[in-house]
Amino acid sequence: MELQNKQLGLITYWQKGENPELLIHTGTHGDEWRVIEPTMEYIENHYKELPDFIYVAKVSPSAVEKKTRRNINNLDLNRQFLKNATEQEAIDNLLIINQFDFKTFLSIHEDVEYKDFYLYDNGEIENSKWQSFVEKLNDFNINVLNGIDDPKDPELGTEFVNGYFSTNKPGFKEAMGCLSEYVQLYKPGKRMLVPEIPTHSTNEQKKQIINLIFTDLLTIIK
Repeated sequence: MELQNKQLGLITYWQKGENPELLIHTGTHGDEWRVIEPTMEYIENHYKELPDFIYVAKVSPSAVEKKTRRNINNLDLNRQFLKNATEQEAIDNLLIINQFDFKTFLSIHEDVEYKDFYLYDNGEIENSKWQSFVEKLNDFNINVLNGIDDPKDPELGTEFVNGYFSTNKPGFKEAMGCLSEYVQLYKPGKRMLVPEIPTHSTNEQKKQIINLIFTDLLTIIK
């Protein structure tokens, strides 16, 4: 089965299969453009091994073009995934999201400050399986975050232990229009993974992390 290149409004995407169960995002923030090429490279080389999917390489094409966090309308697109969205880039992405019954949402981000990898997960991974994943990262000289993700952002400030934080907690609600919140509110029972890849890692390390996300992380959540 071949990859189909499609367009919906402002959004270009790649689709494998008629009933995709995996949605992959990169380029939600334009200053996180460095993970787009290695993700696309992995998908082009390994798409036959993946479940049916849709890949949106540039969730905010205008932000990626500017290489800034905010898009052409000076908005952080990851604050625009609302039920009554008004930002066109968000509207078009939500049309894709709501067109299919995705089981897993994988939104790949970069952290432009930290040198460590970390993961948001709306489910829970067994400690032993997560530790095995961490050790594989360590083999490539990639450390994981122990501490606060962004102490300067009052909307974040989440504390990670061994590079991991589960949002599957009573009372946890981000309430700020991000995609993970949208999935939690309107796609109950679906899995949402948000890996944060350090911008300061080398290009080779980024490729290795992305490899592990597809070969290991997507396996251990099943």
